[in-house]
Formats: sequence, C-alpha cells, structure tokens
Amino acid sequence: MYLKKFGKEKLLIILIMVFTIFCLANLSIFAAKYPEKDIIVILPFKAGGGTDTSMRMLQPVLERELGVKLNFVYKPGASGVLGYLEISNSEPDGYTIGAVNWPHVLVPTILKDEPGYKLEDIQPVATYNKDRAVLCVHKDDPWDTFEQLLEDAKKRPNKITCANPVRLAYGPGAIYRMEEATGIKLKTIWFDGGSKSAQGFLGGHTDAWLINGSVMRKYPDEIKPLAVLGEKRTSYFPDTPTFAEIGYPSVVSFTYRAIVVPGGTDPTKIDILSKAIGNAVSDPEFQKVMKEKGVDPFYLDTPEFEKFSKKEYEDTKALIEKFE
Repeated sequence: MYLKKFGKEKLLIILIMVFTIFCLANLSIFAAKYPEKDIIVILPFKAGGGTDTSMRMLQPVLERELGVKLNFVYKPGASGVLGYLEISNSEPDGYTIGAVNWPHVLVPTILKDEPGYKLEDIQPVATYNKDRAVLCVHKDDPWDTFEQLLEDAKKRPNKITCANPVRLAYGPGAIYRMEEATGIKLKTIWFDGGSKSAQGFLGGHTDAWLINGSVMRKYPDEIKPLAVLGEKRTSYFPDTPTFAEIGYPSVVSFTYRAIVVPGGTDPTKIDILSKAIGNAVSDPEFQKVMKEKGVDPFYLDTPEFEKFSKKEYEDTKALIEKFE
C-alpha cells in the first residue's frame, strides 16, 4: 500500500541516490588503500652514486610511511636520459616511480630537440633534499681563494680547465651563472657522471672541479674548496665562503633530489605519495642522516614542485641560450 502511495518512480530515484552516495564514499576508501603492493623505484644513474645514496637514506622512512617495500631498478646511461625514458614509458598506475635529480630532467629537453621524452611524460611529485655545488682546485694549486682564481682566469681566459660531471644536468646552469656574475672564463671539460669527473680532476687532467658538495667531501686531503654555490656554507667545508659572501649572490646551484611518476598517474595516488614524502622528510631520523651527510632536507609538495620546476626551466633555458 505504502509503495503504491509513494510511487515506484520516486523509490527508484531514492535507491539510485543511495547507491551513488555509497559508491562515492567508497571511492575514498579504495583510494586510501593505495599502495597495496611493493613499488618499483627507477634510478637513472648507477648504484652507489649520489642519487642512489640519497634515495637509500630516504628509503626506510618512506617505506614506513607507505607501508610497502621500495624495490630499486637501475637504468643508467646517456647522462640519465635512459632512466627518464624508462619512467616516462612506464605504466601510470602508481606502482612505478622515479628517483631523479632536478634540474637534470629539464636540461635534455633544452639542449636536445628530441631527447625521447616530453616533460609532461614525467610528473613531479615532491622533492626531498638539495645538494649544493662547490668549486674546488687541487690542494697544491696556487689559488687559495676564488678571487685569486678569477684574477688569473681574466688574464688567461679559457685556459684554466674545470671538470664538470654531466652536461645534461645542473652543470650548464652552475657554470653559466658563475660566468655571468663574475666574468670568469673557464674551459669546461664535461664528463659522463660524477665518478668520471672525479677521476679526471684527481688525475690532474683539469685545474678545477665543480660538483655537488656531497661528492667532493669524499676527497678532503686532495682538494681545496674555494666557494660554495649556495645561500649558506656547508657543514663539511665550514671555512669555505659562499659566492654570496664574496659578492656574487646570484651564483647559486643545487641538485634537487625528487620523486616523480609517469605522466597520467592518478592525482589521488600522487597526493598520497607527496604527503608520505613530506612526512618522511620531517622525520627526525631522516633529518639527522641528511645533516650528517651535509645535505639539506628540502620538501616541496606537488603544486610547489610544479611551480618551482617551471621557473627552473625558464631560468636554465635563458642561461643556455645566452651562452651557447
């Protein structure tokens, strides 16, 4: 009797509404279950390098946040480009992520017409640390300060050689910022990776060396750091001034280490990953390890990272176009 009075059509509408509300409510439940299985982490560089070491520091706290294991897959080659290709071509299901350096992912798209991937194929998730670049010379070289090196370089432009690890990375930005601000003219020798640049410099094949401080600090008895390309001094070179301190505040260069995913990954999963990384970066255990290594914990969530990346691309592109 009641059904007849109420009307079958109205009852059907109510049932549809209830079912819709139930489905919407359960979508958030399903999303919250991510991740449910181990995640593959693609690293575009060799095991044991700065990116790998840095990611290994993040691994235990991030695994704890996500509740799953991270399984590393190394795809080195072509200064990281092969790894970026692997990330961009992976299934955007949230179970393949990349541990990369910034602005390294950007530079190949500026220097090469077709590096094999587009920036939209690699979605930024979050950063987790930053590593300052440092300029050094050999322990027994005659230059004790950057000013002395600069004075000599002005007398002999393009005669003093400088080892730089990877052209398709932060290198061009670091070198060109230094040249633009100071007027120095060094002859840059590009190497395919940090270890090869170390071999070149330590073997006496170049006069100077520009690389991440976390790499340079491994050779304290063989180097003489002259200046830090950061806004503050490093804990492992406390007596070495920054370029800002010696009058060149624009000479700043970092390697930003970050997590990315293939383009097209579900935004809900990206948000879960980003928040987990943020929690990991603020973890006291992770903070302690980073500071012991002289690397700054540095977190940008997805919107901040995207905004930062856009500006970094524009700035680096402008420098490269000016100097090349």
